[in-house]
Amino acid sequence: MLKENFEKVTALKNENLFIGLPKKYPKKMEKKLIKFFKKIKTVEKAYLLQMVQREIEISFLLVLQTSEFDNVAREVSNICSNTLSKDEVLNMVSFETELGKTVASDWSPFYIRK
Repeated sequence: MLKENFEKVTALKNENLFIGLPKKYPKKMEKKLIKFFKKIKTVEKAYLLQMVQREIEISFLLVLQTSEFDNVAREVSNICSNTLSKDEVLNMVSFETELGKTVASDWSPFYIRK
């Protein structure tokens, strides 16, 4: 069952897409990302969740609020590549996208620039 993957879930209207907190939260990834974001002054907020598309495609979802999304996403890819197992996937979207705004309205960020 799909909901077994999540602690809490948000279903997006008209899409077969579910977003939630994974039961097995990637704490190692989160710790590395926080360390990196503290060095990068353009990252304002970050959200780390799990996304399930078409009930079979499971991935982590990282939503970034930053003025330099492409540059930050490239660096995040490098940082996270060794924290993911070979069958895990990390998708990143900008806070400015429809999906990013939906996530921000329903979830709390794991990182906020102070």
